[in-house]
Amino acid sequence: MPSKFGVSRSDYNDFMCKLNEIIWDDELEATEFDAIREQIIEEHGLGANDWFADTYAIRGQWVMAHCRDLKMASVMRTTQRSESENSFFERFEHKSRTLVEFWMRFESAMDQQRHTQEQLDNSDKHSSAKTSTNLALESHATKVYTYSAFYTFKEEAIYSIDTCRTGDFTERGKLEVTNVKDLSRVKNFEVAYSPGTRKASCSCMMFERTGILCRHIIWIFSANGMKTIPDDYVVNRWTKEYLQLRMFNCNGEGTDNMEIIDEK
Repeated sequence: MPSKFGVSRSDYNDFMCKLNEIIWDDELEATEFDAIREQIIEEHGLGANDWFADTYAIRGQWVMAHCRDLKMASVMRTTQRSESENSFFERFEHKSRTLVEFWMRFESAMDQQRHTQEQLDNSDKHSSAKTSTNLALESHATKVYTYSAFYTFKEEAIYSIDTCRTGDFTERGKLEVTNVKDLSRVKNFEVAYSPGTRKASCSCMMFERTGILCRHIIWIFSANGMKTIPDDYVVNRWTKEYLQLRMFNCNGEGTDNMEIIDEK
């Protein structure tokens, strides 16, 4: 991007700020993105630039940031894992240290991770986070989610009460489709709900992206009198009991991990 635009231009930072804002906005539809992109290009006099005139050149970057139609809940990219590891281990090691020093510091790093994990597990096991609404769904969330996952759900639950309102309603076969007005975003989102299966999907695609229900589905579930979060919407990755599930090796054989947990 810098080579196409020219970093020497006085409006470079303003242009990049506006472009990044729409590239990383996970709620923009393709038509909305194209309209705003064209407006930004015209504002900065880039309409005659062949590269910027190519719709797919920039949309390609947008698509990479918007894989919303894929079931990617709770999945980290390899680069994210490596960046997280580097951030953690750089506090314990340095390239000038010897192998023995590295090994000792590596053990210290592992001990700290185990200690932190045990603290979090103990907190999840013996206490529950405080709820902020009267929603039965939020009360159920305190029983199944870890603290960090619950706080994400809690925020959505609060927003569902404060900012969500029911709009137009239509029936499509066995689905009840509701336009949910989100006052915080000044935008409507379409929620398709099946009374028979108690399943729902929202056009914001938050569940597909994060594995946590969005405020719009919470609003519809609550309106339909649901007291608990359906199993299909409780992703194991975010539950208190996840680490206690039995683990298997690549041959499908159970490891000794479950026996160790049972002994404890």
